[in-house]
Amino acid sequence: MKFFSKIFMFIIAVSIASHAQSSGFSGKVVLVSDYIFRGISLTGNEPGIQGGFQYNHDSGFYGGIFAKSVDFENPTVDTSIEIDNYIGYQFKAGPLNFDMRAIYFAFPETSRFNFPEFYFAVGYPTEHVTYHAFAIYSAAFLDDKNNDALYLNAGGTVHLPKEFNLRLAVGHQHFKKTESYFDYYVGLSKEMFGLEFTGAYTDVSDIDLNDDTHTFVFSVAKSF
Repeated sequence: MKFFSKIFMFIIAVSIASHAQSSGFSGKVVLVSDYIFRGISLTGNEPGIQGGFQYNHDSGFYGGIFAKSVDFENPTVDTSIEIDNYIGYQFKAGPLNFDMRAIYFAFPETSRFNFPEFYFAVGYPTEHVTYHAFAIYSAAFLDDKNNDALYLNAGGTVHLPKEFNLRLAVGHQHFKKTESYFDYYVGLSKEMFGLEFTGAYTDVSDIDLNDDTHTFVFSVAKSF
């Protein structure tokens, strides 16, 4: 059943993206070997399908929807789709790029996991490196509506020869009531044949998980 739901999501994503070429719209479809969310697999270390579209206004405002296949590997949680709905505003101030966004994570099959987040990011592009830092806050994380969560992430993307990009980042997920942890990301990407190929290594520390958190992931993305 989960396999067919992933195929269904893929068909929807391709359909959406194929119609996203009108003015102001963009779309994206992604095949991933594993959906890693802040260092943690949300597909049970299995492949996943993602896709959605976004509308960008000349004023800097934007909004969109992005769907992802998920598998929490919990017999009491029957959910296979995550839908991220978001609106935001981007602007520049001197050499810095700013991005503010409100996101609502929806799980149609298990609505008790629905939760909102608020995102703020700053970027500093240079000729060879684009630096970034962002913070994400939620007053209700997944099914624990009293568990405040704050995620901080910083790093940069090194623009290498032959149009390769090397992304390095470290994040910290803090919870009010449960165990916090750090996550690490090293990824190499390149666009070829109209597709973006990415290979990455992710890891987490200071957290007790049954699964192996040292993960190599691969993805192929098509933007429209």
